Amino acid sequence: MEGYGDSVRRFRASLFLSEEEQKSAQESIADNARLSFEYLLFIVLSAVVATLGLITDSAPVIIGAMVLAPLMSPVLGISLGVVRGDLSLLGRGLKTLFLGLLIGFAIASIAAWLIPEFLITDEIKGRTHPTLYDLFIGMAAGAGGAMGQARRSVAGVLPGAAIAVSLMPPLCVTGISFALMLGAAESLEGSAFAMFYGSALLWIANLAAINLAAISIFVLLGFRQIRHDEEIKHFRRRVTLSAFLVILLVFPLVAFLQNTIQRSREERVARNILTSFAHDALDEDAQLVSFRLGSFDPREGVRYVICTISSPALPERIDAIDLRKQLEQELGPIELR
Repeated sequence: MEGYGDSVRRFRASLFLSEEEQKSAQESIADNARLSFEYLLFIVLSAVVATLGLITDSAPVIIGAMVLAPLMSPVLGISLGVVRGDLSLLGRGLKTLFLGLLIGFAIASIAAWLIPEFLITDEIKGRTHPTLYDLFIGMAAGAGGAMGQARRSVAGVLPGAAIAVSLMPPLCVTGISFALMLGAAESLEGSAFAMFYGSALLWIANLAAINLAAISIFVLLGFRQIRHDEEIKHFRRRVTLSAFLVILLVFPLVAFLQNTIQRSREERVARNILTSFAHDALDEDAQLVSFRLGSFDPREGVRYVICTISSPALPERIDAIDLRKQLEQELGPIELR
């Protein structure tokens, strides 16, 4: 048992950074959290790249924006400020982060307002339905980012952490959605407010998850400096606030996850019914080319199912009423198009 205790102590000691390493890491994190011309320049560039990538539905362009965006740096500064009780670093990180978020949001909104009518692409839609999984992704990426910033030996993980957590693209979707809400562009896909809410929830959840995970890593690495009971009380209060924000975000994220699971089930059912109808009622070689299951419209009391079926032979009669009945048994009132 004594050997086990020694092993645990050695393991904990191996995690802690030396005073020199802590000082170097703290200086680096504090410097990166400072508002500078370079920070603002990369915020502008990443916001422009992310917005254009979202509108053109280009995943490689969006990944480039993730690498360019320096938003994780002030978040890590905030986390270290929480751990060490450094109010100056905490305030500096908050100011730098807030300005970066504001600029990114403004650029995306203005771009969406200036660009003529555009479709709501899959890349945009993919950032409007966050789930609980995104919170876990943010925590893992935040832990990796904090470790990479503190330990020079694993600094290579920083670009990967930035890509994994992706703060700028959902922020730009929020800006695009805001422009759509103001009527700057017309969209045939979904509700602008729902897009605004979903994308905002995603980047807020990412920020909260990164912050809490980074706090945990900095504590494990020995950055916490507590000399008396009053400091312990203040530290616990700061960490509790960070944890409470994450817990608060769990509820809407779980609701989104449940909606996503339900939506997937409904789409699978609709696809099976439409495919069976194409083979049985039309032609055995008929194929379901595409379909779209709309959301329930409370004003009309129905949801729309839009489908395209290709068939080598034109049928004499299509029993759309029977197809509609099959769909309504599983999905409720629908309008078939």
